[in-house]
This record gives sequence, C-alpha cells and structure tokens, in this order.
Amino acid sequence: MLFSRALPPLMVLALGATACSAGDPDPALATDVADGGADDSGDDFRTTAPTGELDAVTWYTFYRPPLVLDPVAIGDYPELMITANVCEGLVRMEPDFSIVPNLAAEVSQPDDLTYVYKLRPGITFHDGSPLTAEDVVYSVERQLDGTVFSAVDNVFRYLDAVSATADDEITFTLTSPDALFAKGLATAAGVVVNKAAATADGDAFGTPAGGLVCTGPYMLDSYDPTSEVTLTAYEDYWDTTRTPRIARATFVWPQDPAVIADGMLTGQIDGGWDIPPAALDRLASTDAGELFIGPASQSLQNFSLVVNRRPDSPLADPQVRKALSLAVDRDGMASVLYGGSAVPLYAVAGPSLFGDDPKVGAAYDTLSRPRDIDAAKALVEEAGSPDGTIVLSAPSTDPMGIQFAESVQQAAGEIGLNAELRTLPPEQYAALFFDPAAREGIDAWFSIGFTGVVDPLSMLFEVAYPGGVLNYTGYDNPAITEKLERALGETDDAARSELVAEILLELDDDLPTIPLITPQIRLFQADGLTGAPKTFTYTQTPWLNLMGAS
Repeated sequence: MLFSRALPPLMVLALGATACSAGDPDPALATDVADGGADDSGDDFRTTAPTGELDAVTWYTFYRPPLVLDPVAIGDYPELMITANVCEGLVRMEPDFSIVPNLAAEVSQPDDLTYVYKLRPGITFHDGSPLTAEDVVYSVERQLDGTVFSAVDNVFRYLDAVSATADDEITFTLTSPDALFAKGLATAAGVVVNKAAATADGDAFGTPAGGLVCTGPYMLDSYDPTSEVTLTAYEDYWDTTRTPRIARATFVWPQDPAVIADGMLTGQIDGGWDIPPAALDRLASTDAGELFIGPASQSLQNFSLVVNRRPDSPLADPQVRKALSLAVDRDGMASVLYGGSAVPLYAVAGPSLFGDDPKVGAAYDTLSRPRDIDAAKALVEEAGSPDGTIVLSAPSTDPMGIQFAESVQQAAGEIGLNAELRTLPPEQYAALFFDPAAREGIDAWFSIGFTGVVDPLSMLFEVAYPGGVLNYTGYDNPAITEKLERALGETDDAARSELVAEILLELDDDLPTIPLITPQIRLFQADGLTGAPKTFTYTQTPWLNLMGAS
C-alpha cells in the first residue's frame, strides 16, 4: 500500500490547459475521434496495437479491492481503472492525453461561459435503452445535489446551469470563465450513467448490491469485494473502431509484492499497472511478459510529505520546512526506494504538467536545487535551532513507507533537527487525511496525489486552495488563493502562465507539502497480450478495448 491510498477519494483533476477566445471551440475539443487518438504502432503512450482476440485476461488491481464502482463517488486507483471501462463521458482522453469527442459528436463554445455538446445518434446503454441528453443532465446534477458523495464535483465549481437544449444537445453555462472546465469533462466528472438505473438502485448503484449501467465498451458482470470483479464485452458498443477484442476481464488485488510477481511470472495474472517497486527486478528479466517503465515526462503523480504545521512543532516555521526540503535525499528515494522507477520532485506541480510552457518551466528550474546539507543547516540556525521533536508517521504494514519515513528522519538528524517515527495501523493512518483529531501529535505523513490531465494549475489548486482535494490540513494563504482564482478565470494563455509561475514560486516559500518524488508508470504485460496505455490515462478513459492478442 502506498500511503494516502488507504482513504476515500484522492483524485486530483488536472483539467484543461488551453484557453480560447469567445466564439471559438477549445482546440482540445475540436478533433474528431477519427483524427485523434493513440498511435496504433505503439510509442511512448501505448504498447503495440493488438491484431487478435482473447477470451479472457486477469488484471492486477493495485493494493486493495474496489470499495464502490459508482463513477461519481470514486477517486482512487482501483475503482477508477475498473470503472473507466464501463462508464464513459462526452469527451475522451487518449493515451497521449489529447481530448477528443466521445459520446458527443460535436463540441462548440459560443463564448467564454457556454459549452455545447451534441450527442452521437444510436448510442445505447448496457440495458439497451438509448442515451439521451436527459441522462447527461441527470449525471451532472447527481454530483451536485448531495444524494451521493462526489469526488469530482470541483470540476463544476463555476457551473451556473446544465440543461438539455434539444433531445440530443446539452448546454453548460458557467458563472465565470474556467480554464479547467472543458478538459475536466474528460475525467470521471464527465461520465454519463443511465438515469433510470441509477434512480432505481439508489444507494446501491455501483455497489455489490446494485448494478452499474453505462455506455462503455464493457459491462459489469460480477462484483465481489472479497475476491474479484469481472467485466464482459458489450457487444453493441457504439465505437466500431474500438470494438473490444477481449471477451472477459477479471480484476484481482494481491498485496504482497512477491505474490504479485509470482502471479505474473506464472501466467495467473496477465498484467497491471503500478507494479510494486519490490517486484520490478523479477519482472524485468522474464520471458513471461514485458515490463514497461513510462517516461518521466508522463509521470503525473506527486509523492509528498504532508505537513501538519502544529503550533508547537518545528515544522510550523517555514524556514525549517525549507531546510528539511533541502536535506531530503530525493535521488536516493527515486533510485533506491523506488527501484529507479521515479524521478525527484522539487515543487508542488512537476515538469510533466507544464507541457511546453517556458515560463512555468523556468520557475520550476529555479526550484530544482540539489541536496545541500550545509544550506539546510544554515536555515535551521536562522530559525533558532528548534529543539522540539518532529513526529513522522507511516503505515505499520507498509515496509516501503517506513523506509521513506526513516530516510526523512535521517535527513532531519543531519541538519540538527530531532525526528521520530510513529507507525500507525492502516485505518488510523488513513484517518490522518480527513480527521483533524487523528493528527494530534503528528507533524508530517506521506501522500500520493495525482492528476489526469497535463496542467499545473489543477495540482496547485487542489494542494493550495482552501477545500482542495489534496489540501488535507486546511492550508489557507489569501494571497495565493487570490492568484489561483485569477489564474482559473484567465482566458489569455500568456497571462495565466505568468500567474501559475508566480504561484509555483510563492508556494516554495510556504511549502504546505514537501514534494519528494514523482513515480513513473510501471506496466507489466504478459506475452501474447498488447495494446495497454503506458500513461496515467488508464484512470480516466476506456483502456481495455485498446488491448488484445499480439
């Protein structure tokens, strides 16, 4: 298990990086399905395209069973990567992170506050009923009316209204320009469910006691959180260019790295993402399949130290936080603890989110400082050499998490700070993220946050904005909050880039979290199987129908 994954939704939505002038469609939404998509030859974004069909595959589903498959209520890896194949949205994210029309055939943007989506004809839900604009409106309103807990309703922060303006047309009206809205609909926020089925099932929708009726390439066949989840191909899937080649998929969740590696080496498990670093060596040298380590440019996860900033803690002083950040051994964490499948991270938003933005990239470069014990010691001295103890926490059942904590503890000691490690059972560790009382006496703990779309503003917003998904400890800097809001509403690319660069630098002075490393994609694919994305898009969009026999 990796730290924050033990708790409810952790997803951070990186939602649109491209602004546009009034009357022009967002360029990211203007490409038709036939023109967009992954390179079928296989590249940095996807393994080689399949040529044949398979009866069944068994896929590794990370560190625990899925708790619920209702797409509105999910935000963590196991649920997202399964449900992405069952439920889909108006637009689709491709393995290269581009956004193309999906259930919507056409997308237009008459002005900065209006988005219009026109549905494709002939699309049906898994129960055979037709997709309608009413289903889309219901799916959005369901996230906002409080009937279910939504992990992704922040996408609609400026939504004024969503309505069916024709039988096959949906119009979204915003109260303010939102640079992240359009691409947000390519994540779980834009997923469409069947209104009749969701209404009939009520609280049971997406649980083992209920169904899950959507339009995706696969249907939910069985859901047993004690053993496995199975999906079967939907024979009437609308996109004939992506007809499923795998008839049945079974998802399992062994937790021991040795058991995971054994399963993949013996063919009991056909593949999976997020392979535990402890299993990498064995899987890298086998003829049973191929291990892929995704490029650093596609690493959209942030592995960070969450700072509680208790008043009597040494970490309450930003100078001490900066000192600890300078002292931690990011290179060692990436190469040793993560088995070479991670890269150092020096800011809340890393380079993989910047695209080709030179301003934000230059700001990050100024923060990419090598480990400097002498400079860190000087900062501690400037802060008055506090003699209090920094209490670090890690899950008691996670050996790698404990190693990370011990590495930070050692770095603190090298610069004259006292630090101790306090391990917690997984349930208590999970409570750190949502229960202030559980943090009593804890100064810092570890978390992985992630983003699905290439945009630094999304990560900055969720870490540093009051109420952000990854703002666990209530960080609230009015100056940064004001700049975040301005950046979100800014429709000029250059002006927004300037604001994002400023926010990145200013957060380095506060360090609400201490960034450590960015894990890379770790994909194993059995011999005879191919087509899987090599990017983090598998949490956001159908991927199983990209795969088949090699």
